[in-house]
Amino acid sequence: MRVVADVRLDSDLDGLSDFNEALLGTDANDSASLTTAPTVIDVIALYSEGAREAYSYGVETRINQLVAVANQTFINSGVDLLLRVVYHGAANSSDSRDMATTLDDLLARRGDAFNNIEILRSEYGGDIVLHFRPLEYAASRCGLAPVGGYGAEGDFSDPSERRYAAAVLAIDCPLDIVVAHEVGHLMGLTHSLREDGEGGTFDFATGYGIENQFATIMALPAAFGTAAQAGVFSSPSLACGDSRCGIAEGEAGASDAVSALNIVRHQIGRYSDSILGRLPARALKTLSGKPTKASIAIGASRDGLRSLSNTVSMDDLVSLQAEVIVDPKHIAMRGSVHVLLALESSNDIYQLSSQGKVHLWDGTLEGLEAFGGSAPLNAIEQLTIMNRLRLGSVFAGERLAVFVAYQVASIDSEGEESAREIIYPQAPYWLSIEP
Repeated sequence: MRVVADVRLDSDLDGLSDFNEALLGTDANDSASLTTAPTVIDVIALYSEGAREAYSYGVETRINQLVAVANQTFINSGVDLLLRVVYHGAANSSDSRDMATTLDDLLARRGDAFNNIEILRSEYGGDIVLHFRPLEYAASRCGLAPVGGYGAEGDFSDPSERRYAAAVLAIDCPLDIVVAHEVGHLMGLTHSLREDGEGGTFDFATGYGIENQFATIMALPAAFGTAAQAGVFSSPSLACGDSRCGIAEGEAGASDAVSALNIVRHQIGRYSDSILGRLPARALKTLSGKPTKASIAIGASRDGLRSLSNTVSMDDLVSLQAEVIVDPKHIAMRGSVHVLLALESSNDIYQLSSQGKVHLWDGTLEGLEAFGGSAPLNAIEQLTIMNRLRLGSVFAGERLAVFVAYQVASIDSEGEESAREIIYPQAPYWLSIEP
């Protein structure tokens, strides 16, 4: 029989359990000794050949978009965690097999596609592994993942929990919540009591729904006779229309995924030691001249983002990443992110699309092209501008200026654009390329 730790005892009543305070290095008997920072869970993102073909030149962008939706879902639900992709890479597992077989191979580290996973986790600090492939049409299945910490009362300390923190997902799933859903499973959630009969790591660690009304993130809407998917995890503290989005622990049918995720998140975020530091933020300006709470960070690396450097050689495999933290007042507004590049030796400025295409910018606001299209903005947008790209001799001795910006437009009552705001760095990020 497995003996589990008490992960919920809170001696100083500060909202953080003694177990989690030990993980974080704070004092379990001092309520002033507390950290409120969100937990960062680092993701190893793998993709099959079929996934790459489905999003030619843009597979990393598609993965980042799905992760951004998941992060927004956690924020909207009140779960203090951030998914951060630290590695994108090909894993050529056959897409002709069903997802269950692929997941079995992934969990067993079987075959050339998956036998180096532990090396990647060690090198990049990956806490969880997500493998993206095309949709499994025969089963209409968007993803598959084990339920972490099942029946363990929130204790994920058994070494098998770290090993099995891996999921298979459909990169072309029509539901953009697929990453949030499968990560929910890895963190101990079941679908719902109606579907699975019980919770996951806790009795209340499950999704929720009301007949003919809605289903929360983990629950299947069809199981509740509806097509309405609430964009949050179950919680009695959240409202889904005129109803609660869950049922509190201790009540019949308890369903509180948010509480469960907040209890276990610290353990998942420490499956591996973090390697990648935070990208350096740039000083920002706005088109309107108004102050902003946004943040734009850019960083480059010659070793897969394990360490940052603004100097690379023409033969290095260069990674260039950006993170946009959207001003709170712009979240969910329709907007777009833009990436512009320029060589110091030229007066031309080019813009980059998510498909890897480069176009000369005409210098006008109307001529800006979106990196990844126009869509409601998530709180955090992660961009992979280069992924282990060898720049070559044509760029030797050059300095590359990188601009990352985002814009939103206000829409009046008649549906017309009334004002545009652009948030952009005061100065570019410079990348020096040595011979």
